[in-house]
Amino acid sequence: GDSGSSISTASDANCVKSMNVQLYYDSPTIAFNPDVTACKSGRTYVGSGSGDDGNMHITLVPARTTNTAIIHNGDGSNYYDYDDGGGDGGATLFHASITEDSTGVVYSIAPDGYGEMMVTERWQEDYREELDPKKEDKDGETTPVEQHALAIESSQNFHNSAEGIHDKEVDADELTNTNLDSNYRSTKILDEETSSTTIIDVMVLWTAHAECQNSMLPRGCTRNPITESNILGLINLAIEETNAAYSLSGVLVELNLVHAYYTDYTESSSGDAFVEALSYLRKQGDGIMDDAHEKRKDYGADVVGLIIDD
Repeated sequence: GDSGSSISTASDANCVKSMNVQLYYDSPTIAFNPDVTACKSGRTYVGSGSGDDGNMHITLVPARTTNTAIIHNGDGSNYYDYDDGGGDGGATLFHASITEDSTGVVYSIAPDGYGEMMVTERWQEDYREELDPKKEDKDGETTPVEQHALAIESSQNFHNSAEGIHDKEVDADELTNTNLDSNYRSTKILDEETSSTTIIDVMVLWTAHAECQNSMLPRGCTRNPITESNILGLINLAIEETNAAYSLSGVLVELNLVHAYYTDYTESSSGDAFVEALSYLRKQGDGIMDDAHEKRKDYGADVVGLIIDD
């Protein structure tokens, strides 16, 4: 439903101040205090507070495109207004999630396709169980055993680095497999010292259907600056939520979003939409999302993600 959110530091993610949040117009105000470990002024606000049902936690990021608003005309049409700093219009947009320890409720706060701030309430059991990816692609080709073994080895090396376990020195060439481009690495180990943070560079693609759905609009909606800002906000929030979890857990890992862009790929309406999308993203030379491979090299991404509406 419509948000009554009153967030005093949303525009600059000020980690010095407390943050007051009113989820709905008739709900009490929740006061959050910043967590000095995970909060990053100007980038991410991470804090904790107490609600009626116990402890609550917030992660908030300013919108990638701020001060954008849709002005509703009297004839029912809309136009976009961008505040150029002169105070002639616009609104500050942000993306946030609030979790409640005792109930497991997750409140997502984000703009819809019309620039109106909305609150979506979900329970943890509403989220689907995370399943292992199928080993066959859309053409029935089994993923090579060598590639699967490489993924396991790379994952173990990443785990060892994150935990500060260095039983042996890992040669990058050992991670190269004939089935994978030598520039593609599951992880990027910047420093073998246990006190260093492992940086994982991430690139994300999204589809038109995903962009529309994220802004609470139907498939086939007209993409616009606000829907694009909304999907970028979702991606940015996901990155920062993960980083906050790592930081608060003492895990020396940080995700770094190096690039995010729209792809004209259209996901299938069949039950295998996820499998097909993953297959197309992985393959080269089939004319579908082939640019992802070059962009991955250009931006040095260790991990590539694709958001679809499935």
